[in-house]
Amino acid sequence: MSAASCEIQVRYSELAANGFVHHAHYINWYDQLQYEFIAKNGHNLRELTKSGINFMPYEMYSKYIRPISIDDKVRVEMDVLSVTNIKVEIEYTLFANDKKAASCKTVYACLDEKQRPFVLPRVCPEIYQLLKDAIN
Repeated sequence: MSAASCEIQVRYSELAANGFVHHAHYINWYDQLQYEFIAKNGHNLRELTKSGINFMPYEMYSKYIRPISIDDKVRVEMDVLSVTNIKVEIEYTLFANDKKAASCKTVYACLDEKQRPFVLPRVCPEIYQLLKDAIN
């Protein structure tokens, strides 16, 4: 079972000239789910950022399987793959009409407001535990 999932309503402005969603919008959908996951678990991503806790993309690998159109029922799922002291690995999967459309593995570095690494369990043990508990 995924750590989190949400339904996405494709907007006309997200379509490319070919009538399919431009792949750049997929990342926005992943970010939306990440925000919802943090909020659903009693935290506020904006407040974390203000306090100097940032999860910055360090690596990203995407695989596009099938295009998504405006009429598709879209769902994005998030799985936490691993959590270390200074990084988090998450896999996002997009489904269009219950068929896998894309996947993306992202490694986030835990960085402070000066873009320096910090030890997540020491600086924010609640988020560290939340992520550890979400590992599939």
